[in-house]
Amino acid sequence: MSVEKNIEEIDQLINKYDAFESKFGVFKILDYDLNLDERKLKFNRYDHVICEVCNEEIDKFNFICYNCYNKETDCNEQN
Repeated sequence: MSVEKNIEEIDQLINKYDAFESKFGVFKILDYDLNLDERKLKFNRYDHVICEVCNEEIDKFNFICYNCYNKETDCNEQN
């Protein structure tokens, strides 16, 4: 067997079992500048989204980390 064929087989096995693993996303402070629809598009493909500041899982309904959102964001700028 050639090395290329072995690599292809390994890639196929990895992709096969990749569907069973949880996918994590990191929610950054700059993501608050996005509106709700843009945040949904960006993070909808992840099973879990973690806040980069406090490392807590964010709310998947509004895609907001309530721990950090109220502290960091000016109340006039909140969506």
